[in-house]
Amino acid sequence: MKYILLIFISLFSLQTFASDDWWIERQITIEKNQNSHAKKVYGQSARIIRENAPISSGASQTARDLVRRSIAVDVPTVSKVGTPMFKRLMSSAGGKMLGVYAVTQLIEAIGWVMEDGAYVKKIKEEDDDEDCKTKSDCEIEWAFDGKKYPSASSACKAFVVWQNRSDYVMRGIEDFKIYPSYQQASCVYGSTIDNGRAKFQLTGTPNSDYKPKEKPERTVPLTPALLGAAMLGTGYKDPDPNFNNDQVNTGDYTGVAETYEHDPSGVGNERADAMDEKLKNAKPTSDGKSSYIGDPKYDDKSLTDGDTSADRSWDNDAGQADGESKPQTDPDTGEATGGQSIAFKFPIFCEWASSMCKWYDDWKKSDQVYKDHMTKTEDHQTEEKSFWKTVKDWFDWTKEEPEEQQETEQTDIDYQGIFSKKFDAVFSLSKQCPPDLKFSLQTKYLSGTWDFSLNWLCIFFTFIAYPLQLLSHMIGLWVLYETCIRKEIKW
Repeated sequence: MKYILLIFISLFSLQTFASDDWWIERQITIEKNQNSHAKKVYGQSARIIRENAPISSGASQTARDLVRRSIAVDVPTVSKVGTPMFKRLMSSAGGKMLGVYAVTQLIEAIGWVMEDGAYVKKIKEEDDDEDCKTKSDCEIEWAFDGKKYPSASSACKAFVVWQNRSDYVMRGIEDFKIYPSYQQASCVYGSTIDNGRAKFQLTGTPNSDYKPKEKPERTVPLTPALLGAAMLGTGYKDPDPNFNNDQVNTGDYTGVAETYEHDPSGVGNERADAMDEKLKNAKPTSDGKSSYIGDPKYDDKSLTDGDTSADRSWDNDAGQADGESKPQTDPDTGEATGGQSIAFKFPIFCEWASSMCKWYDDWKKSDQVYKDHMTKTEDHQTEEKSFWKTVKDWFDWTKEEPEEQQETEQTDIDYQGIFSKKFDAVFSLSKQCPPDLKFSLQTKYLSGTWDFSLNWLCIFFTFIAYPLQLLSHMIGLWVLYETCIRKEIKW
């Protein structure tokens, strides 16, 4: 890596002495706050400027470089941004150029379509008849003075003419309302002498005899002026009279900053080249100190087209390069060959090659992230390897033969005489009936003792004993039959 950096240092150093002016930084910024004047476009740059002449032949010289930082301010207009972006939009590779994608989304959202290689808008022609010629002409009939008109506007014009006053003009239609069976609107008119305003109410009714006619369409192409107005979000006037221009005139910029950037194709770079010239020709700050975007000394004022009073620049020391030139000689004869050998001591690299240093810092950070990732991966793999080794050891242990254990002597069990044992368990019940139950009751109105005899229970079980014995014998015989003869028991 060190050798690569040395190569880069050498290349940049050679370029420094080969050119008196080269860019190391360039940025375009749009003003964030919307002021009473148009939002400004700021260009920022940093360039290497040679302070004195290159190293001369046969003498030691010191070449001192400066980093010249500049801020240039421009006020975008419809023509400034519309013309270069229109060129990019109409280019064969327009979709890949700076700012074209965002601008394409904008114009397509407001109704512009691509047709035969150009963006156009299809607009239906409005009926400009002053009155309804036939019964089927007008969908809504606006009546005045015995005549019917196709619109409230045409009826209002007829009313102003009917006033027979040369100073009366129509000022517009207001209070338009639609009801289920009719429509209403106010014709606003007044005198140009006193700038007066008055209203006359008009009523329109649906025409049951109306037969719609196919309205012709006209095709309007997109122009750089319309495109620029849409990009600036100010002053856009759509060719369709029914289009709501307020949805475009929001003051939001679209693709404006990109017109001040250089596209690699070279198409539409007029504003970018003009910004470069403003940056190069920016005057030094009055105190020689650095400035910034939003500096009240320069940016708290409106600018006119071509105004450079807000452009400024200042210098920072970029270090120096000391060099010595000597004639080259033949190593064998010692005679001069006519060539020159120049030895340089270069400045601190990051003082003038800030872009390269920034790249190197970013590379070091990403390299550290990569190393951390690899370390974590190795730790994880080590843990995973340890886990699978444990699993393998367990499987190996299960395959091992168990250790032989000494068998303990078991004493023999004596089975003799188990069938000669007498069954001496005795189950017996009392042969007497349960005693009578006595019940006593002592209350205010009734008292006494009563006996309840349980002899009936004895009589019942004495009678049922024989059927139960017969049933038990029958069940026993059935179990024997099912198990011994049929080999199964079905309940």
